[in-house]
Amino acid sequence: MERFPQEDEGAMSRRLAGLVRRDSLVVVAEGLGLGEAVWFGPTADGGRGRANLLADACEALIGALYLDGGMAAAASFIRHAWEPLVSRAIEPPKDARTALQELVQSMGKPLPVYETVRVEGPDHAPRFLMRVSLTGEPPAEGEGATKQAASEAAASALLRRLGGAA
Repeated sequence: MERFPQEDEGAMSRRLAGLVRRDSLVVVAEGLGLGEAVWFGPTADGGRGRANLLADACEALIGALYLDGGMAAAASFIRHAWEPLVSRAIEPPKDARTALQELVQSMGKPLPVYETVRVEGPDHAPRFLMRVSLTGEPPAEGEGATKQAASEAAASALLRRLGGAA
């Protein structure tokens, strides 16, 4: 709000979502060298989950700062560590699901509907296939390691087909 006081609530919400998502946490963790400071040990997935672990380590660091030094210490760290990400984000990021919803609303159509088509794989490494349906359009599907990632992929596929940004 301090950096972008002219923006409406929706734009600020998208900025916040972009700054707190896993990818941003990983960028901050890597910038701090957390990967070298934390021992990850052997992993069942061969290290593919390392990004999740880095994001978790970054969140744990913020929690430790809060518990040890209070809100002021945690807030100071966050302002400093996230400054490059805030400065880099000229336009508020928009995920594919949000972009699809906004496009559909501008077309005067009902909101898209998401459904789980299937879940495969072991419990520790599932793969989701999600379908997004829109009135008057063939559905689109997407895969991912989480329902959210698969829904995002499906929304992106439908956006591309509709000519929207994906």
